[in-house]
Amino acid sequence: MRNKGKVKRIILSTTGEIIIYRQHYVCIKCMEHVYAADTVLELSRSMPSKRCSQAISLAASFIPFEHTKNFLSQLLMLDVSETCIEGITHRIGSKLYHDAWIKGRYPYNLCKDAEAPEHIYIQTDGAMVPICGDKKVVYKENKLVIVYKDTDIVYKKSNNGRERIEIQNKRFVSSLGEGVDKFKKMLYAQSLEQGAKKPRK
Repeated sequence: MRNKGKVKRIILSTTGEIIIYRQHYVCIKCMEHVYAADTVLELSRSMPSKRCSQAISLAASFIPFEHTKNFLSQLLMLDVSETCIEGITHRIGSKLYHDAWIKGRYPYNLCKDAEAPEHIYIQTDGAMVPICGDKKVVYKENKLVIVYKDTDIVYKKSNNGRERIEIQNKRFVSSLGEGVDKFKKMLYAQSLEQGAKKPRK
């Protein structure tokens, strides 16, 4: 490795912009550029930090990108473009879907460490979602499943004594226009992770 000196980088965090200077190394053989500090701090190539990216993707899950931009600006004082918001949500969504698909293709040893539950609940739903194409709106089917165990069901009481039910640690499986076969495999993998082969009832 050859040390090329320190390089400035601006990180967009939930507390504002942070400027760091980290060492830049280049491999003599393959000429790969390495920033060790980026690995330690879990920084991606994008400007926002990991926690900032989580805040952006969470907000963008509920409101349009334009409103997400205004929301982050007013609440967290973060100046993030709509293009950046779209890129972060697309990258995180693609990774989650890819991980679920890989588990669905190779569902080996997924329930090895899962506890044996009394029951496993699988609730399905679906809807036709309008997708903006190049020249017209195309409707695709969105399949959605929630998977949870009996131990995830928590009974709570509010201040006025009324009892309510809260489901914790629920897992979602979703597929948009991918057909039944791929969706079944992802659902099977998620069920295995929740201990689908071990229920006592």
